[in-house]
Amino acid sequence: MSPETFALRCVAEKSYLLNGSCWRRRAKRPFPCLNRQSSEPTEPLMLEDCDEGKSSFSEGDVTRGFDEGTGWLRLMDGSFLPLLLRLDETRLVPALTLWNGPSLKCGQLVRTREAFVQSRATVPPGCVGLVRRIEEEDCATVDFEGQDRRGRVTGPAFFKLQLLPYVTIMEEPKGVPKQGTVVKWRKKEQCGEVVHDGAGSYSSLLFRVHLPDGSKSIKLSERRGLREIALPPTAAELGTFVRLKEAADDAGPTPGGAMQG
Repeated sequence: MSPETFALRCVAEKSYLLNGSCWRRRAKRPFPCLNRQSSEPTEPLMLEDCDEGKSSFSEGDVTRGFDEGTGWLRLMDGSFLPLLLRLDETRLVPALTLWNGPSLKCGQLVRTREAFVQSRATVPPGCVGLVRRIEEEDCATVDFEGQDRRGRVTGPAFFKLQLLPYVTIMEEPKGVPKQGTVVKWRKKEQCGEVVHDGAGSYSSLLFRVHLPDGSKSIKLSERRGLREIALPPTAAELGTFVRLKEAADDAGPTPGGAMQG
């Protein structure tokens, strides 16, 4: 590589987000698995050619590379990721979008580190928010508890937020929610975490909702269980869950055994 080419690529190096929110709006399907391509591809990647096994990159990851105008992002190690995926003969859908913030995905919970101005109102520190949507121009739509309107978070403002280790369901799942997903259990009108603790040959179709106080639902089958969770919880409900969960974790195991969930 010549010094001129190297300098050009250094200037063009940018950050990109694996944008599942953008993908689902356009493709109407879950975000696919993406793996590095060791050699430079000559054609857009077909959706059916995506590896359904363990992927190198998942939704919400941020990576850096060079967009050389080929529809592929050249990574720092010389491998490639698709900027676009071909759905069919006529449609190309973005898989990566330019991004200047931290790793983030739709449905993630965040908390303000400091006072945050949103829609002309000030959100106080320690306020929990729900990432509703991630746009294509380095912008996310976030609902904060106590706020009547959704606000837009852009660029450096992302770093005023603490990313919490919780993700909730934003739309009806096609199967049992992932372990650890935060959902609202209709029976108690509270938020809890999904735990896969089924039994017998149908264990993969069973789950419980564990609440922060240590109580839990009966074992829910896939069909019945999905009817008993509300989609999605509100930012206020999620904020209550976070505070109860953190308080329970700080208190440690309850008498008579460790608290589940």
